[in-house]
Amino acid sequence: MGGHWLGGTGLGLLFAVLVPGCGGAVERLPGGDGTAGSSGTAGSSGTPSSGTPVAIEALAERLANAACENIAGCCRAADIAFDLATCRANALPVLQNAVNTALRANIRYDASAAGACIAAYGDYFKSCVQVDQARIEPSCGRVFVGTIAIGGACTQSEQCAPGADGRGRCDFDSDQAQGVCIGPSASPPPAPNGKLGEACSGTCDGSSGDCEGGAPSGSAPSVATLCFSDDGLQCDFRTLTCQPLTPLGETCSFSGACVAGTFCSDEHVCAPLKPDGAGCADNRECSARRCSLADSAAALGTCGAKRLATPEACSGKDLLD
Repeated sequence: MGGHWLGGTGLGLLFAVLVPGCGGAVERLPGGDGTAGSSGTAGSSGTPSSGTPVAIEALAERLANAACENIAGCCRAADIAFDLATCRANALPVLQNAVNTALRANIRYDASAAGACIAAYGDYFKSCVQVDQARIEPSCGRVFVGTIAIGGACTQSEQCAPGADGRGRCDFDSDQAQGVCIGPSASPPPAPNGKLGEACSGTCDGSSGDCEGGAPSGSAPSVATLCFSDDGLQCDFRTLTCQPLTPLGETCSFSGACVAGTFCSDEHVCAPLKPDGAGCADNRECSARRCSLADSAAALGTCGAKRLATPEACSGKDLLD
């Protein structure tokens, strides 16, 4: 199973965080060193408060409760039939399988982190819309953590204990079956921010981190300097220099070329960002910066966050989607 134990949404989001894949990293744990079999308490709803220890035997059930109890209001608001017992019964075996998969040799379970994860997971469903995994990952990414120290032999990255900066990974040489736990590789220095008129190699949106090359396809950039839309600049692909962003209604060459509040349309003109509910093909077309597809096969979506309540999700059968 690839990614972290949280990679899409719903139970899929949770799976990717709780069951990290071979290339994943493990976040540093906060306080608390719970182990399997430790006791835990919960409120009357079955959802523990943040940080309340949860025994591993109860984890899957508590997660199912957090999902089903909190999506209930979303389903009713959407006029979709909902039965709490049915939702729990369908969600529980899927979550139990995730827990069983996560706990393996050289992996430690943190009962206190599990309490925080369940609370965050319930809040996610209570919002009724899909949100970024950053809402859940800080808590759920700490539920299972590796125990092998830096320099120790490993076969998967999730076995490696957190390093000084909170991450550890298993490094392999060629096709070796066994690797060594190491800390993260040093990040390369950031590219310098270009100033008006300076030579450049691309344009970056500082808020999202998205960058696009300024050089025509097939040509190699001659400099590392980038122009940032936050500075009101784009890398003009004709001159490969930092130039002002393109105003509303004028011709543009790529999505990051337009001034704030606009995007480069299919007609290559800077057009106003679309409101929630409008059709879209890309996040950058929307004022909310989110284009939600009805399903994975859809070519076009709708601006705004995707609603969690569907007949399948409300039954507990498709909380993975």
